[in-house]
Amino acid sequence: MVNDKLLFTVVILTWGLWGIIEKKILSYTDTASFLLVYTVLQSLINIPLYYFVMKSNNKTFVLKKEVIILSVLLILILAVGDFAHAELLRKGTAGRVISLTSVYPIITMILSAVFFKEIITIRSFGGVILICLGLILVY
Repeated sequence: MVNDKLLFTVVILTWGLWGIIEKKILSYTDTASFLLVYTVLQSLINIPLYYFVMKSNNKTFVLKKEVIILSVLLILILAVGDFAHAELLRKGTAGRVISLTSVYPIITMILSAVFFKEIITIRSFGGVILICLGLILVY
C-alpha cells in the first residue's frame, strides 16, 4: 500500500508541472488542437498503463451502466472545463490562471455536503474563507 503523504506529494508536484507544461504547449498551438492531441495521446498512454496496473494487482475489469453514464457526464463536464482552462492559460499568466482555477475544492466541498451529506467543519469553512481571501489577493 502506498503512503498517503507520498500520493499527495505526487499529485501536488505533477499537477504543478502540468500547468507549466500546458502553458508552454499553448505557446505553439491553438487551444482546440492542443486538447485534441492531448486527449488522443492520453488515451493511448493511459489505457495500457491502467491495464498493466490492474493486472499487476490481480484486479478484474468491472463495468456497470452507472459507471458509463457518470463517466460520460464527467467527460462532457471536463471537456468544457478543459477548454475554458486552456484558453485562459493561453491568454494569461500561468501563476494567476492556475491559482484562480484551483479553487474548485470549494465547489467540491459544498456539493459533497449536499449530495453525500459530508460534514463541513468550522475548520474547513475557515479554510474556504482563507482561500477566498487569497483569491482577492491573486486577482
